[in-house]
Amino acid sequence: MNADTLELTEISLDFALTSNSVRFRFQDSTILHGTSVHELHGSVVVLVPTACSMHRLVFPHPNRLQQKDQALLSDASQASIFADTSKLRSHDPAHSFVLEGAGTHAINASSWLTPEGNALFAVALSSGLVQLILLPPLGSRSAWSTFLLILRHYCLFISQVGQQFSS
Repeated sequence: MNADTLELTEISLDFALTSNSVRFRFQDSTILHGTSVHELHGSVVVLVPTACSMHRLVFPHPNRLQQKDQALLSDASQASIFADTSKLRSHDPAHSFVLEGAGTHAINASSWLTPEGNALFAVALSSGLVQLILLPPLGSRSAWSTFLLILRHYCLFISQVGQQFSS
């Protein structure tokens, strides 16, 4: 991972993979820590937070490709999950969210895929606020949701008082 480039490589101990590497460049937007990879029954999902946007990249599960490609390729080789990224819709509104607002950009993030398939991003903004972004499951007709959290910093002072016991 470089400042604005995410490179993914699939490695197999069982097969020689074809087209097993892919590179995504998020132009003018630094990739933040918080990128996560999730394996589902039928797909592999990569959640990528950047300074200006959040992305869900969906690839077919290797088991699905193995079944499909058994007749096409030799026993020693198999197509990678990255072989056909032309169908990937990383800028589709169902798969991405753009942070809007003057001077609003993310400085840190965390991402998670819920068991229901929602992509959840917790994003620390340069303004000091935390924004939660929820992308609905794939195939859902729901729109994305966003929540702004205002966290106040409280200082908790714990004093340790020594006590004496008299005998």
